[in-house]
Amino acid sequence: MLLALAAFTPFLWAQTPVPAAVTPPKVGTIKITFVSPANVVSEQVVRANMQLHEGLEFDPTAVDRDIRTLYKTGHFEFVQIVPKERADHLAVDIEVEVTPKLRVQAVRYEGNQQLKPGGFLFSSYGKDVKTTAGAPLDEHLVNADAQAIRDYYQKSGYTHATVEPRIEKNRATGFATVVFVIGEGAKITIAEIRFTGNDHIRTKELRKQMETTPRWFFSWITGSGYLKDEQFEDDLNKLRDYYKEQGYLDVDIPTRDKV
Repeated sequence: MLLALAAFTPFLWAQTPVPAAVTPPKVGTIKITFVSPANVVSEQVVRANMQLHEGLEFDPTAVDRDIRTLYKTGHFEFVQIVPKERADHLAVDIEVEVTPKLRVQAVRYEGNQQLKPGGFLFSSYGKDVKTTAGAPLDEHLVNADAQAIRDYYQKSGYTHATVEPRIEKNRATGFATVVFVIGEGAKITIAEIRFTGNDHIRTKELRKQMETTPRWFFSWITGSGYLKDEQFEDDLNKLRDYYKEQGYLDVDIPTRDKV
């Protein structure tokens, strides 16, 4: 019998040293610079709308989030946040540069002789104007307000009314005055509504389809009797629909006969 002996030599595994965990840098100093002659927004407002705070762990994704958050406040025209890592990599200093929007000091109206922005008994276009004194200046909102005033004049019978916004900016004080320059034009009264070419449908039936009516004794109460472009266009569409319901699918009602 042969006995085979096998020698067993154990393998010695060398352990690779595990590198020490890298400590994320902290947020160092946060410097806030206002690019404006007058600081109409406080530094506390800026810091309150940021996730980056001194002493906390620095999160690079927080930079973009803070920029978006500051814009959403509506207080700023421009926001820039620049992180700068220190040489020892232990902290990141933050430089914040903001340009505050001007504040609305006052809202004025010029040329509004017949219709006023508001009154004790009757509401007017003032309730539709969203730009208010003390709020940040929003030029898109100012243009929307001008359109709202124009729409109110149109609905009140001032078909040719114009409204142009003017913004008087004062960078030295940080404030702006918003002025709505109104050209009222003439209020067009409807004396009569005539139909021609309606050979198969009575005029009485056509008038029933319309909101637009001639001026009459009680118009001062009902507000009727004035030409309102939007209402008149709706009435033309109603007349077209009525004709089609009666089987006249090719009806043509042009708008040129408004005199």
